[in-house]
Amino acid sequence: MKVDLALRSDQELARFQSHPNEWYVRTARRILQERAAAGQDLGPAHQILREMLVDDTDVRHRLRALWTLHATGGLDEPARLQLLGDPSPEVRAWSVRLLVDDGPPSDTAIGRLSAMAYDGPSGDRSPLVRLYLASAMQRIPVEKRWEMAMGLFNGAPADLDADQTRLIWYGVEPLVAADPFRAWGRLMHSRNARLHRFLARRMVEKDLGAMMPAVLGAISEAGLESSPTIPRSILDGVLEAVAGRKRVEMPKWWPDIPKPMVAKGDAEIRAKLAALGLLFGDPAAEAGLRAVVEDRGADVGSRQFAMRNLVDRRAAGLPPVLFRLLDDEAMRAPAIRALAAFNDPKTPATLLKRYPNLTPAERDDAIATLASRPAWARAMIEAIDSRTIPRRDVSTTIARQVLAFGDGKLTEAMEKAWGSLRPTARDKAPLIAKYHAILADRRLPPANLARGRLLFGRMCGQCHRLYGEGGDLGPDLTGSDRANPDYILQNVLDPSASVGKDYTMTTVATVDGRLISGIVREQTPASLVIQSATDRVTIPREDVEVIKPSSVSMMPEGQLDPLTPREIRDLFAYLAIARPLRRD
Repeated sequence: MKVDLALRSDQELARFQSHPNEWYVRTARRILQERAAAGQDLGPAHQILREMLVDDTDVRHRLRALWTLHATGGLDEPARLQLLGDPSPEVRAWSVRLLVDDGPPSDTAIGRLSAMAYDGPSGDRSPLVRLYLASAMQRIPVEKRWEMAMGLFNGAPADLDADQTRLIWYGVEPLVAADPFRAWGRLMHSRNARLHRFLARRMVEKDLGAMMPAVLGAISEAGLESSPTIPRSILDGVLEAVAGRKRVEMPKWWPDIPKPMVAKGDAEIRAKLAALGLLFGDPAAEAGLRAVVEDRGADVGSRQFAMRNLVDRRAAGLPPVLFRLLDDEAMRAPAIRALAAFNDPKTPATLLKRYPNLTPAERDDAIATLASRPAWARAMIEAIDSRTIPRRDVSTTIARQVLAFGDGKLTEAMEKAWGSLRPTARDKAPLIAKYHAILADRRLPPANLARGRLLFGRMCGQCHRLYGEGGDLGPDLTGSDRANPDYILQNVLDPSASVGKDYTMTTVATVDGRLISGIVREQTPASLVIQSATDRVTIPREDVEVIKPSSVSMMPEGQLDPLTPREIRDLFAYLAIARPLRRD
């Protein structure tokens, strides 16, 4: 039977807001909105909706009444303010939103919202309402936002999820930019470590010389012995703010500040303070970090942190230390990657001597390091010629990077030893047919998912995630059309045919002759952060010579070429799994 709700009265349409069929609900609301826009008096319908909003016991019906009243002009600001005290958190949350949806709210509304934001008797403790308050804060003029910001920032629990934490920060950040000292004084009492990190970073970025003493001075007041989490996060924010800076003149106050903190702080805090001292050229800080790097009894995470900071600051005389670490299993891989930052002529021979004994992942790191400088790439090509490096170990991405040097002789040698890079074929039909035939071959044994998982980890997992496992250089495959072999084949055989903006490759040449290819993850006035297939590299702006964006995908072609038909079947079967594979 045909139903035409346009023939119904306003009152009937209002009552449809409690109808079990959602089509009736939405259509009735739309018709009422159209009638209101045409100037029709909806007084009787509004009365029905107000009664539903107050008396109905089903929160879904109450929300529908609320939305319809708002859409038809039946909900003024006093009514919305009154609903901020409603027993239902869903109604209170939507009342918050509706107060700011039509533009900046009145001072009275801002005062009520600010009171709700506080972590106290007058505040609203519902996580849903606080989420809506955080969202609403961005609609309030910056100069009137302070009280609300203080309530949400200082009242944020330590375990607040990352998205809600960022939402609060987006509303607070303009206050820090406008008046950092006031912001620090009012917003330093939060229990949330992420917010402290964001706040410290923004303040130091604003004015390193003026803000650093205030930020570091607060660390000693933050209860290092009872709760080191907040001081660690503050130091993380400071270190993020100065990332990419090679040197900063040592402030006069620096020798006086770290002593009490070093005495009270834990090992992680001491390491982060030493990293900061390294930026200031503090000899004691550099010596301390070097000692941590070479201490095999120290925590591996601390050793890698110390090494990363020494590399970022290009500490003089570090390559010999890195060479020694090639004999340390725990530090070998990061040391191989770190060598790319220093133009030491001994690096190629040192890496090639150890190459046969490296793990597959370490070999990838070694090849990426060798391909980062023309002279080293020449040594790598000679190693391919002599079969010290198997040709299959060198990916198309690495080959493209060598060609990017623009050295004719180097290109010729690379093509002779490794092979030429053909343009991406437009017609992939023959290749797709070839692999379809392999996947359909009934003579092969059934797929082995365990082996498929190992192949995924070796070939794909460095860049892609599947059910939470893997890297984040490329798109997450969990929600993709993985069960469709055509989808997989098209993306693997011709990865550059369609490249999302977030995954285009950029090549950066540095003033000391290094070439780094990867995805730009972050840019600041002081630095550029590039995520390559093997490492995350922070490059000081002053070291950047040329930046060349490309439409070529980071994902290399020819990845299926080295696989046997059985391995191809195993890999495709694992990619198609509908749920995570249990680890036995």
